[in-house]
Amino acid sequence: MGFLFSLSGRVARLPFIAFVIGVKLAIEAIGYAQRQYMPPLPIDDMMIAAIPGVITLILMWPLFAVTVKRLHDIEWPAVLALVQFIPLIGIVIFFTRSQYYTADAEHLARMFEWAGIGLNIMALISFGLFLLLAVIPGVNRTNRFGPPPGVTRMAEEAY
Repeated sequence: MGFLFSLSGRVARLPFIAFVIGVKLAIEAIGYAQRQYMPPLPIDDMMIAAIPGVITLILMWPLFAVTVKRLHDIEWPAVLALVQFIPLIGIVIFFTRSQYYTADAEHLARMFEWAGIGLNIMALISFGLFLLLAVIPGVNRTNRFGPPPGVTRMAEEAY
């Protein structure tokens, strides 16, 4: 459970890659299922429509925690883990602002166009961080976040 929820320690590249890809695929599958198979609901049943969003939000903390530990492994600042949430923040800002422009269809269309461009740029930055964390090896020594991943297990097995 510490792997998913703790912000302390370090994680190697392979577990990081496997976990991030798994979470991203799960989030995409939830979104796809919601778009394809969930019929439009009356306003009284909107709580059912929120379930995929709640599941996605629950998955965000483990994704953040594992990214922080990967950053620890390469001795980069943990605040960089927030980069992966920029697209989500952008979506929230866009949809909270777009409600004010629904009367002007042309303005709303321009907002959607600019929001799409902005979200694509932010998604590329987030993907770039993932690639860097997947490629850069961790330091081979104990740092302030602990020993390299796997070292403690090997030491325990020696006894």
